[in-house]
Amino acid sequence: MHRYLKVVCVVFFSCFLVQHFQAFAGAETKGDVAAKVGDKIITFSELDDSAKSALIPLQAEIYQARKQSLDQMVAEILFELEAKSLNTTAAEYKKGLLNKDAIAVSEDDILKYYQDNSYYFQNKPLEGMKAPIRERIILDRLKEKERQVITSLKVKYPVETYLNEPEFKIDTAGAPSRGPEGAKITLIEFSDFQCPYCGRFKSTVDRIVSEYPNDIRHVFRHNPLPMHSHAMKAHHAAVCAHRLGKFWEYRNVLFDHQNALGPSELRSYAESVGMNLAEYDACMADASIDGKLEDDVEYARSVGADGTPTSFLNGRMLSGARPYEEVKAIVDEALHS
Repeated sequence: MHRYLKVVCVVFFSCFLVQHFQAFAGAETKGDVAAKVGDKIITFSELDDSAKSALIPLQAEIYQARKQSLDQMVAEILFELEAKSLNTTAAEYKKGLLNKDAIAVSEDDILKYYQDNSYYFQNKPLEGMKAPIRERIILDRLKEKERQVITSLKVKYPVETYLNEPEFKIDTAGAPSRGPEGAKITLIEFSDFQCPYCGRFKSTVDRIVSEYPNDIRHVFRHNPLPMHSHAMKAHHAAVCAHRLGKFWEYRNVLFDHQNALGPSELRSYAESVGMNLAEYDACMADASIDGKLEDDVEYARSVGADGTPTSFLNGRMLSGARPYEEVKAIVDEALHS
């Protein structure tokens, strides 16, 4: 036990698997047949393909729920083993390990957190936010300390897990990208220039990319939502910017001016980032781009990206404007896996 700690997911998911196979007992006797209508057959493969856009987010949620529980179970066993080696209880060991009073937070720490996360505070005065910021910093540091301890305990008491993360293959051909082609991490972002949550998430993505310049390839996928009246033209203009070699500069300007995305503003922004206006005008008149964007929207739906932002980090689905701390933790985990 002290030499090898094996966490076998077969036991962990036994009840789930029993229910699963009971639910599909008919499929076992009928092979791949989900239904028959007259002499027409609907297979489970056809059914899954038809429901793919709904199934992908569910698969991601099921995996995250399993992983969260499994990580917690593994950590508790590791703490018990280490506590036993120190002749104490797991509760006492964790109490000493995760002592909030031992975490020092300076005024400079609070100011930096406030500045780095200014978007989330919506211009609220720093003075009134100091207490919650201090608490957030303490919790983040305790979480990081716990992660480091668990990592070291996994060396002392080796852990084997057999829970495989679902990987969703996302097409990136022709999409704007930045970062090395051979990066260990690929972050694919489905976004909408008029979506306020996408504007919020932009700062998180930019910060992550700047902090891991050699480790992350960031790919942008267009997903203008129909409820945003200026989104389609803004994305059309961004496609033109990509053709003219100015996508990332133009992307930044569009997110900085989400409430001013009319035709004249889009053209002005094109000039401001150095696009040739004659080439820009000709590109904006290209109706085939709108058809391509409609295909992009349909593709986004097919992979479960119904809302924006929706991202895939090494095939792992992340829905919504996830906070910087959460994305960073996922990146660190992927880099150390």
